[in-house]
Amino acid sequence: MQVVVSSLTDRRSLRSVLSGVDMILHLASAENNQPDPDYESVEVHGTEILTKASKDSGVQRIIFLSRIGAEINSVYPIFRAKAIAEKTIQNSGLTYDILRLSDVFGPADHFIYEISRYIRSAPGIIPLPEHGESILQPLWIEDLISAIFIMIRRKASNNKIIALGGAEFLDFRTILKMVMQTLKKRKPFIPVSPAYLRIYNLWFRQSKGGFPLSNKWLNLLALNRTCSLDSMPRAFELLPGRLSQFLASPELLEQEYTASVR
Repeated sequence: MQVVVSSLTDRRSLRSVLSGVDMILHLASAENNQPDPDYESVEVHGTEILTKASKDSGVQRIIFLSRIGAEINSVYPIFRAKAIAEKTIQNSGLTYDILRLSDVFGPADHFIYEISRYIRSAPGIIPLPEHGESILQPLWIEDLISAIFIMIRRKASNNKIIALGGAEFLDFRTILKMVMQTLKKRKPFIPVSPAYLRIYNLWFRQSKGGFPLSNKWLNLLALNRTCSLDSMPRAFELLPGRLSQFLASPELLEQEYTASVR
């Protein structure tokens, strides 16, 4: 493997590093940058420059990881930015596969680990946006990686958008309870309007060490983000794992937390 560092917004540099490249796996995203994710620079402007540089360099194919819920007219920046990036890729002239994903979980992730931080840092009670009724479909990271490798081995794109999710539908409240049980924590829930939590975030300006239910989380929890339960078997002949199978793994909840508080 050769590693080359380049800015996503530097077209000249990208043309150079993409010389001789046949396919791009586009993983870049601003969504986990706090306190203010710059979707305009990364998802929107960055994807536009990347596709133009790809055409300049003779790249044939791109695989892009998007999100279930991507919608060009969405009021939530994360979904609007993903939809704009999708449209840019579709109009680029490259052959493409776009995977719209549910929440991906794995060691040192931005899903279960952040939920565990949320539970641990909550002051005696756990604020629950909109009663925790948002329906999610957690996807194990190794199932996603397997799907991507299958796509790469197929050596041909379908010019399609494929939605991928895990093996079960779970509401956010249930996921919190599952993580609490694994952590052996007991804290009561209290329903809180997302508007009040957004005011809290505006007041305290989210930081990496701050209250972990960021505005990104509130945006994600504003929608039910699911797809067909047989999406993975149909598209890739894979049976995805369930969240409960992996929650007891220390890599998922403990090690990264220990490192973060040293």
